[in-house]
Amino acid sequence: SRDGALWVGTTGGLSCLRNGTFTNYTTRDGLSNDYVRAIVEEPDGTLWLGTYGGGLNRFKNGRFTPVTTKEGLFDDFVSRILEDDRGNFWMLGNRGIFRVSRAELTDFADGRVGSITSIAYGIADGMISSEGEGNAQPAGWRAADGKLWFPTIKGVAVLEPSPVNSL
Repeated sequence: SRDGALWVGTTGGLSCLRNGTFTNYTTRDGLSNDYVRAIVEEPDGTLWLGTYGGGLNRFKNGRFTPVTTKEGLFDDFVSRILEDDRGNFWMLGNRGIFRVSRAELTDFADGRVGSITSIAYGIADGMISSEGEGNAQPAGWRAADGKLWFPTIKGVAVLEPSPVNSL
């Protein structure tokens, strides 16, 4: 992280190595699921965590705020989180690739809105398969040209985020 800590997502929760000491966070601490597959850090140190079954979690000021399908997330299985140049999070889940505005997620986590809107992409958008393959890590990559690469069960999906958000 920006402050020199090492954050690790595991099948047993979230671990942080800071100044030679490990701190572990699990569902007992408010994490929605102990299987953490993706971690993204914001400039202020806020973490966004993709879990395998518990949706997305914001970790800020020592507190977890979960965002799940109940709140509008497309899938509760999040194996990768990539950000585009317009502030959207693009996520790979078991059901496919979807995007959510990071600002909208922040508004939800801060209690300013009661739900979020996910936009899902799949076969109807030109993908060979909409089922994501998140077992291998990293389960997606942002290339230097801004294109987003995600593995599916039938091959790679390459997205080029644009004003119309086409695949």
